[in-house]
Amino acid sequence: MKRPCLPGLAMVPLAGKVQTAEIAGAGHWLAEQAPTALLASVRPFLAAYKAAG
Repeated sequence: MKRPCLPGLAMVPLAGKVQTAEIAGAGHWLAEQAPTALLASVRPFLAAYKAAG
């Protein structure tokens, strides 16, 4: 079971559509430490906006 990313959930009162992802083995430098996992997490999020238009 995927557990929620607690720092990301802190944004829920400020933004209605918050999605979180935890990338194992990565810290502050996601693009350098886990580029493949980062893209796998971000692509589905961005695809919804691309489809909308």
